[in-house]
Amino acid sequence: MKSPLLYIAIFLCSVTVSNATPQHFPYKDTITLKKLWKQISKENTFPVEEVVLQKDNRIPVIKQQATAFDLLKTVMEHQNAVVRLYAFAALSDQMDNLPAEIIKKVREDTSPVNVIRNGELKTRPFNEVANGFLK
Repeated sequence: MKSPLLYIAIFLCSVTVSNATPQHFPYKDTITLKKLWKQISKENTFPVEEVVLQKDNRIPVIKQQATAFDLLKTVMEHQNAVVRLYAFAALSDQMDNLPAEIIKKVREDTSPVNVIRNGELKTRPFNEVANGFLK
């Protein structure tokens, strides 16, 4: 059961949402977050360097379209680990103090994630990749 305190904490958190406009985004400018999550699920690969170096144009779109509540809910509940990882990367960039429940969930999540690192496709546990986004 999801804690109602998590959802209450979301509303109380002060979040600065990026107004960044994506450049060279490969999809229509009007892509919905739901369609983006579906595309990410279909690709099922997380490009670590592109996200860390802010070259992955999906992160600005996610930050522009998703509220902190959307991102928290996605990290906690989405079935696809790569989608959860994108949501967590965007969320950790927006919030300085993540709720303890989110950090606990991330640290305990060992779901396998396909990552591209140094040009190689590897499978790593979710928590190993996500720890790189914790401040």
